[in-house]
Amino acid sequence: MAYGPHSRKCVLMTVVALLSLAQVAPAQTASDDAVKAAYVYNFAKFIEWPSATFADVTTSMRFCILNDHPFGNELSRIVAGKLIAGRPIEVVHVHDGEQCRNC
Repeated sequence: MAYGPHSRKCVLMTVVALLSLAQVAPAQTASDDAVKAAYVYNFAKFIEWPSATFADVTTSMRFCILNDHPFGNELSRIVAGKLIAGRPIEVVHVHDGEQCRNC
């Protein structure tokens, strides 16, 4: 099943919304971040990414983490050495929405 640009944006916005909601918890533990990271990784594995999603066949799958949230460290640990759709995974810390354009 192929997804159009609108569907990809909906998926990405859903992930961002889930992560934003998770940030309101007063005391997050490492296990909370591990569960979230595993969810994001596994969610991305089961999406059929259209070839137009990436610049070329060597482009990495990029997960961007806004404002150095500790979740990013756990995601980096979980995805280390793994592939999604044959692509290496890159976890990138960003500080504003403009930097998210390539994620």
